[in-house]
Amino acid sequence: MIMVAWAAGLWGLLGAALVEGSTLYAKIYEVGGFPWQIDGQPKIVPYLVAAALRLGLGIGLAAAFAASNQVSGAIAAVSVGVAAPQILKTLSQRYSRPDAATDSSISPSEINAEVQSSSSASKGGA
Repeated sequence: MIMVAWAAGLWGLLGAALVEGSTLYAKIYEVGGFPWQIDGQPKIVPYLVAAALRLGLGIGLAAAFAASNQVSGAIAAVSVGVAAPQILKTLSQRYSRPDAATDSSISPSEINAEVQSSSSASKGGA
């Protein structure tokens, strides 16, 4: 069953929102309250901008993956929403090379492997 782009976008939104909620929960626990109410922490506007960008990335990438038949189910679309910043980082690193414009040999599985590899490395190999 092929997932329509708008539905995948909603699932991607959920994935991004789960990450944002989890991150905010951890920060609230760490500082003992809303971080923007604590001296020395950023005010609420940067948090809102960052969250809006993250949610937009989740929506956009999940919809794009579905439109190109790379995502066919809810769990996959949620996963794209969760991983959206890392996917974009991997793609931008891959295609920032001078020969990248003519390199058509990359496959979705290679992108997935690169995302997983760089994600594991950023977590200290765990």
